[in-house]
Amino acid sequence: MDNEFQIEHHISYAFEYKWGYLKWAKSDNPLYRKIFPEGTFDIVFEGELIKNRKVNWDNAKLSLHQVKNKLQLGTVLIIHRSDNLVEIKIKKT
Repeated sequence: MDNEFQIEHHISYAFEYKWGYLKWAKSDNPLYRKIFPEGTFDIVFEGELIKNRKVNWDNAKLSLHQVKNKLQLGTVLIIHRSDNLVEIKIKKT
C-alpha cells in the first residue's frame, strides 16, 4: 500500500448528517479500505481528535457522532491517510 491516499466523500444520505456517520456503497469497500486502517484507529476531523474509531465493513459505514453537528447534506469531505494517520477536512467551496 502507498503511504498516502486521498478521496472525497459526499454527504448524501440524511442518515449521515443526522446521526454522524459516513456511509458508502459496499461495492466501494476496496476504495475505503485504502483510507481506513483495519481495527481501531484515531481520526483528526478539522483539528479535533476522534479516538477509537472502527469501520463497520459489513454495513459500509463509520461513526463520527462527535462531529455530527459539522455535517450537512451536500458537505464534501476530503479524507486523507498518511501511514496510519487519518485526517478529514471539509472541502471549502
